[in-house]
Amino acid sequence: MLASFFSPHMTIGDLIVGIGTLALAVLTGCLAWQTKRTADVAAASIELEQQGLEAAKQSAAAANASAKAAMIEVEALTLPFVVLTPDPTKRLTNPRLAPAPIRRVDNTHVEALLLNIGAGAAIVTGVSIVGDGGVELLDQSAQPQRPLAPQGSESVRLQTTPTWLAFGAQLTMSIKYQAPDGRRLQTVTMASLQGTGDDIVCHSFGRQSDEKPQSR
Repeated sequence: MLASFFSPHMTIGDLIVGIGTLALAVLTGCLAWQTKRTADVAAASIELEQQGLEAAKQSAAAANASAKAAMIEVEALTLPFVVLTPDPTKRLTNPRLAPAPIRRVDNTHVEALLLNIGAGAAIVTGVSIVGDGGVELLDQSAQPQRPLAPQGSESVRLQTTPTWLAFGAQLTMSIKYQAPDGRRLQTVTMASLQGTGDDIVCHSFGRQSDEKPQSR
């Protein structure tokens, strides 16, 4: 290659120009290689930065979700939780027996205990017992508001409606109450009529929000 580049008929000037041209070509090749290497390194660095940014986003999202879950758990520990249970003062004829279920007495009232098992105070605003077909069994016009301290309780006689259901009927009981911060909650209990049809036996209950979604 060099033999073809140089000729014995070349003058000193031609030789200098040829050497300069060759040196320029070598320098250009080196610069091109260096530029490509720099570009490859830059591309790899950008990819690593993008991966790091994505990992940081995922970490931040996980931390945010964990913080929200912790906040919800803390709030749950400070809220009231009101349930309707059998009143331990209302026992069967034999005092050695366990407390009676929630019971309808004299065909006009339900005797029970409102019990706040939560850590926050509550104001009970209403109790509802709905049977099959959506039949309301409690008189909603005769229920005063009842304040309950944490772990507090109150014996209640809830007036019933003229409509009552038979043995085996499935019931949904709901207790509506308000927390000190104004939050509205309710406890929903699944129950059924047992015994002579006047005993309400509770099967499960859970607390949930009673806030109505705001219209837009």
